[in-house]
Amino acid sequence: MAYLKFVSTLIVALVLVSMLTVVATAVPVSAEEPSNIRVRVAKMILNGVSRRIDAVLNLAERYGISISENMTERVDSAKSILQNATEVVEEEPCKAIRMAVKACWVFKPVAIYILKNIPEEEKATLRENILLKAIEARENALSRLKNVISWLEDRGVKIPEEISNNIALAEDLLNQARELIESGSYNASDVRTLIGDASKALAKATLALHRVTGNIWKATTLVNFSLLRLRGAIILIGKAINATIEAIEANKTEEAIGIIDKTVNGMEQVITFLDKALETLESKNVNENVTEAVTALKNAMAEAKTHVEKARTSLEQGDTLSAISELETALDTIVTVVETYKHIFVGFHRHIEVLLTVSGKIHITIGERLKIMALRKAAWLVFHLERMDMRLHMLYHLYEEGKVSEEEFHKALDNAKTLLENLKTRLEKLPRPPKPIIEKINRMLEWITSVYSK
Repeated sequence: MAYLKFVSTLIVALVLVSMLTVVATAVPVSAEEPSNIRVRVAKMILNGVSRRIDAVLNLAERYGISISENMTERVDSAKSILQNATEVVEEEPCKAIRMAVKACWVFKPVAIYILKNIPEEEKATLRENILLKAIEARENALSRLKNVISWLEDRGVKIPEEISNNIALAEDLLNQARELIESGSYNASDVRTLIGDASKALAKATLALHRVTGNIWKATTLVNFSLLRLRGAIILIGKAINATIEAIEANKTEEAIGIIDKTVNGMEQVITFLDKALETLESKNVNENVTEAVTALKNAMAEAKTHVEKARTSLEQGDTLSAISELETALDTIVTVVETYKHIFVGFHRHIEVLLTVSGKIHITIGERLKIMALRKAAWLVFHLERMDMRLHMLYHLYEEGKVSEEEFHKALDNAKTLLENLKTRLEKLPRPPKPIIEKINRMLEWITSVYSK
């Protein structure tokens, strides 16, 4: 029967959708409150249904297709249902989704009539334009990704092969799809398959780039913090050495020795910090000139520390002139290295500021884009789950009225149960399982079980 065929086809489609949920593996959708996600998904469904109804009506207007009074009433009824759904979506998103499904049912005969009456010579052009727009949308997304990657590469960021390979694959698949259409002899399903595969490759590349930009932000934040801390430490050591010299000149030997001890301790901490900073710089593949400058600074700090320690010994022996000389040498040693390499630190610091700002923005932008992609897929899946649920209930009523045999009805339920369980298993394996969707599937499975028990 048509109902059974519809249900079986729809459930198979749902399983295919579960294979397209690659976006959900890294998108922080779960960071939002579940109620907020439900509302956003419901709004996407309502907007999607509304746009599709308007698109079909625009086709009728474009091709001069008149509809009967009965169909006009159906259009008005569908729009009224959507309007009512919009008014309750904030408080009752699940109800709004069911109303969107109902609006589709009401409008369906109108859509079938209009699509059937489009002139045959125009149908091929219409299908071709739809496919070309789908290709163009993905080409634009590909272009944006390539621009981001180019910007990162210009600043020395190494792009993983996973990203490059998926971008190359997406580009190749979209070129194949476009060439098929331009050939004039093609199968629309083949083109849609190429577009779908390109979308998967783009999603994988986008996810990987999201991880890369996140890592860049973390690494540059670490280096930036290191440079700021280093600058502060050098300033404090310079002040401490000057304070020691002033204490000596004021014949405050004990105070001077106390300052020296604190200074030596601070210098040891800075040397330890510079050792760790060098490990970090090398592991993050930071500019070699910066590594060279940090190494020189570490060596200068160690040399200066030796002079400060000699100054303490001189003070203990009552030789204040030698102590002052050693302290001045220590200060000159640090100042000379800082002066020598300051252009690198200043230039790199500015580079980091740019990289921090832009990579952070890129990371956030990609994250938002991924979140929208995930929500759209969730909206599509939720809509069709709700639609299938309502169809199964309708099938149940037909079975109770004797219009569908027990064998046919149980076969449909068996197919639904098996495929829903498979979909649930796939969704539960995701790093961030969509709980509301899984809960919906559980309710559907419970209903199927309850029907069997009657």
